[in-house]
Amino acid sequence: MTTSGGAGQRRPGDGVFRAAPAVSERQRAEDERAASRGYFDGEAIRYETHRRWRRVLREQAKTLAALELQPSDRLLDVGCGTGAAVRAAAGIVTEAVGLDLSPGMIDQARRLAAQLDNVAFELGDAEQLPFSDGRFSAVLCSTSIHHYPQPGKAVREMERVLAPGGRIAIGDSNPEQLIAAAHASCFSMALSNLLAQKGTPPDSVHTDVTVTLRLVDGTPTITKIALITVGRVPGIDDTAFQEHAAAAKTGCPVSRALASVPEITLEASLAN
Repeated sequence: MTTSGGAGQRRPGDGVFRAAPAVSERQRAEDERAASRGYFDGEAIRYETHRRWRRVLREQAKTLAALELQPSDRLLDVGCGTGAAVRAAAGIVTEAVGLDLSPGMIDQARRLAAQLDNVAFELGDAEQLPFSDGRFSAVLCSTSIHHYPQPGKAVREMERVLAPGGRIAIGDSNPEQLIAAAHASCFSMALSNLLAQKGTPPDSVHTDVTVTLRLVDGTPTITKIALITVGRVPGIDDTAFQEHAAAAKTGCPVSRALASVPEITLEASLAN
């Protein structure tokens, strides 16, 4: 008997091949949640102070403003992070509640909002909201829905907890922002790996990427990508760092994937 398309197993003596069970959708979703939870637990302490998250907080503020909150509102922020939007809304609404999957984010949110009486934070899953039907008059979900394994299910849950006549505002990164985030992460990793291979492992490498989108012949087109990277690398000077950064740019998988972009610039420097 010939088999293909995956691993399998044969019980001793029975002569029957059995396909190994595939990873279930439920397990895959749980794996994604666990990875997201672990990542954001690690980011919680610097989420509102580190420059890499400033764009996220700006987008969150824009989405919150779209709700046009009123004093009678009861707000739920799904994927609240450290609760910046909840705190901003607390001075306007009757009640502001934040929910996040990350215990680290929720712990930090509670610390930052300790003096606010009309604020609460809950640890939970956006796809299984722990609230009764119609509990809230306004629901916010900003720069988080792309992390959800089943975003449609999360939206249905938001609708369930929304009171009749309520409002939902969902905001997320636009395509060029997603490309910028992927490029920044990939380039920083490529440069860090290269520096380590050269015997000068970095203390840190941070990269900001700006993607320019323009209409070309009536079609939205990426016309320029600008990378600005700053490193803390003991034992090398600026010239060596710039040479390594240029090599990383050539080898970065995202840079290669974007090779058709007319202009990709790089500024590299060591932090003082």
